[in-house]
Amino acid sequence: MLQLTREQPPGYGGVERVAHEVADAIAVHGLTPTSQVYFFFGSSDPDPLPIHYGRIKMRAWALGRLPLPLPCRALIRLLLSQDALIAHLPCPTVLGLAILCKLLRPQRRVSIYWHSFLEVNPTAVGVLVGLYQQVAQALMRLFDQVITTSPILQNELVYSASLPDSRVSVLPCCVPKSLEREAKAALADAKPAPCPETLRLITISRLASYKRIDWLLDAIEAANVSLVPAGRAIRLDVVGDGPDRDHLVSRVERSPLLKGLVEFHGRAEEKRKQQLLAAADLLMLMAESCHEAFGIVQLEAMAYGVPAIALQHPRSGAYWVSHTPSQRWDGHRGSLVPLLFALAKQPEPHLNLLHQETLHRYDSEFQRSIWMTRLRQLLEP
Repeated sequence: MLQLTREQPPGYGGVERVAHEVADAIAVHGLTPTSQVYFFFGSSDPDPLPIHYGRIKMRAWALGRLPLPLPCRALIRLLLSQDALIAHLPCPTVLGLAILCKLLRPQRRVSIYWHSFLEVNPTAVGVLVGLYQQVAQALMRLFDQVITTSPILQNELVYSASLPDSRVSVLPCCVPKSLEREAKAALADAKPAPCPETLRLITISRLASYKRIDWLLDAIEAANVSLVPAGRAIRLDVVGDGPDRDHLVSRVERSPLLKGLVEFHGRAEEKRKQQLLAAADLLMLMAESCHEAFGIVQLEAMAYGVPAIALQHPRSGAYWVSHTPSQRWDGHRGSLVPLLFALAKQPEPHLNLLHQETLHRYDSEFQRSIWMTRLRQLLEP
């Protein structure tokens, strides 16, 4: 099995992590004779996860974040191979090469992994993005299989690409085997009762504009207006780095209802991140864009029994991933302050219920044994 991505896996983005887990599972369990990932843009950072599969970098000229392939042996091998291929979108170059692979060898099994829809903005670039997305949807019929991460995206693809239900399969994301093992070990110990004076939140993401950490700070500040005089408070751990960090730090320093209650940890090491995650009461995912179609960090939290709160957005499965019946949360920004205030005011019974529901949802939908069964089914001829 070959895979094609824009970025080198495992990386830190969702597309690269999915490609990594698929390739690693295939290699470790011997599901196919070959497990290799072809990519264009590499990284000098140490790999955050062990690698058991082959990675092959292809030469390309970078037009911004768009790779333009250059002639090389790796490109020829990818195009002429008879091995099945999974191409990970969104990326016009990846789509174009997947089509070429199918045209050169019509009997070759070529699948598309549709990770997310793209926002189409009223700009010149937005027009090009919209055109690419329309073309991509129209071309999905050419491929043997389309894979996506949630029933939400599955329904959108069936509708927008006019595909039969049977042509679009769902393979949700998963967490590394090591993290699931560590989470189960941590859960074997009794989880401390929620602190009656503090509701501890955590957000883990790149600090970029569409992640809307600013919305989360606004909501915490608004809830703390009433909580702090009553001897309670909402705290927040921010894990991650990005272009908005300085602005967010400045925003916290200016607010007496946030200063001392919000801590920026930067790009924490994996062990430290898991410690902060296990100690949290809630994970917050405030991305406003359908680019955030499935937050793998949601699954990391859920494996530890930490409920995850995500905004509901058309063409995104993030809200579906972590929503449980007792959240009392409709996914809209306007409902966030009442939700946080209610949880901070009387945390223990509600958070304990959410903890149990979260573990049940993870075990029934996302644990690796279920993911492995789904992956095996997708690889069947």
